[in-house]
Amino acid sequence: QEYLDSRQKDWYENFTKADRGTGATKTSCLCCHTLVPYGLAMPVIRKQTSTTNLTKYEEQLIKQTRLRVKNWADLDSEKLGLMYEFDEAKKKESWGTEAVLNCLVLASHDRDSGRTEPHASTKEAFKHLWSKQENGSWAWLDFRGSSQPWNFQPWESADGRYFGATLAAVAVGTAPGYYKPGEDETVDTHVKKLREYLRSQFANQNLHHRLFALWASTKLSGILKEDETKNLIKELFEKQQADGGWNLSQFGKYRKSYTQSEGTATALVVFILREAGVATDHDKLKKGIAWLRNNQRSTGEWRGVSVNKNRDFSERAGKFMTDAATGFAILALRP
Repeated sequence: QEYLDSRQKDWYENFTKADRGTGATKTSCLCCHTLVPYGLAMPVIRKQTSTTNLTKYEEQLIKQTRLRVKNWADLDSEKLGLMYEFDEAKKKESWGTEAVLNCLVLASHDRDSGRTEPHASTKEAFKHLWSKQENGSWAWLDFRGSSQPWNFQPWESADGRYFGATLAAVAVGTAPGYYKPGEDETVDTHVKKLREYLRSQFANQNLHHRLFALWASTKLSGILKEDETKNLIKELFEKQQADGGWNLSQFGKYRKSYTQSEGTATALVVFILREAGVATDHDKLKKGIAWLRNNQRSTGEWRGVSVNKNRDFSERAGKFMTDAATGFAILALRP
């Protein structure tokens, strides 16, 4: 927790490039690598430490997400600000990406708060989500080929649209009492489109995105066929390293390739396989769990490695994949 809290503190208080908006409506960019894993992991830590109160940074995450949902129509303004707004394409991608991530954060918070139905802001976030849906999926941030010299695989890239749709499915299936088939024709129609998109595009995805489709299938039925699930689990175990871990460069065609096990891939695989019902006493999964238990650093984190470039782990950007690795490792090692 100390590591994760320190990273949220840095993100909110020191990283001015992440700031969006001004004054009372100033927020920070909602990111897949730091804020979202933190929001997902902290309820597990609080449960294990018998802590009921949200941390300062959890409260800030929920507060800023609800603020942006409430002011959705004004996000493309100086007082709030889209995730990225340097051209019209990025504005569209920002709308879609934030629509998905807002739902994921708020749906998870509702579930972890013990609610039996979504908070009003969560319901509003889903309305925004469906308003931005296109052919079953959403425009997603893509920095490959943009005017910016960035490459943010495996999440913010040309093929990230599928990844975003899997997170939307997780949000739909996580929000307590939200999706009840047959109750709301409009929601049924949108969920049907989402399912059809995830099913029809599944075979075309790299292993990373198919791994997230497996997670989505545990929250929303009808995404994967039984044989697809079995074959995917088999493929994941075939990629396991001799030491019990996995490395992210095995999961797609990326700029950087490496052979050693690392935290992000290992945490994601162990977490999602557990979500998919693989027993913790499965021989191969046990090895993955053991790798995580043996590779937490003295400073509290699990180190993740970029698939885009060699990063200096002492620098802020060099810690982004480690933030994700640490959040998902906590989820993977939950009791």
